[in-house]
Amino acid sequence: MKYITKAFLACGLLLYAASVFLPWLESSILGGNIITYWSFKARIYPYPFPQSRPPYEEMYFHSSWFVSQILTLLLGFLTLLKEGRRKYRSLFLGLTLLFSLIPIGTCILTTYAAGTRTLFLTGFWIAIFAFLLLIASLLTSLIKVKNVVGTKIQSG
Repeated sequence: MKYITKAFLACGLLLYAASVFLPWLESSILGGNIITYWSFKARIYPYPFPQSRPPYEEMYFHSSWFVSQILTLLLGFLTLLKEGRRKYRSLFLGLTLLFSLIPIGTCILTTYAAGTRTLFLTGFWIAIFAFLLLIASLLTSLIKVKNVVGTKIQSG
């Protein structure tokens, strides 16, 4: 793998891992509740905040977002650490991209399906930037494969 490809992949995976622990969405629900969503939990803030209890309640869940994020990180790190055949590297990078796109797509669809006032927060934007770095990693990997194949054809 080229160093540029590895650098894009490593930076993309680190940013993607960081996005897991940052909030993705914030919605206002009728009745005044404000809900902040991570990939694995939701926080419900009652509005106005009552003084007699904690300022929020947390709800943990196992969603396709979180499973896809774990698969993204596992496949990405496997691609980064494993020096295998070129066709498998491209396949693993493609699967990494696919699994990283699922939470982003699910987040966008959830936002539009909810029909409430929703803001995209830091975790979402970091995941988008990480996805772009992963695309850059795949593209540089494919350019290298194309150049190697072209060189073999010309010399052979």
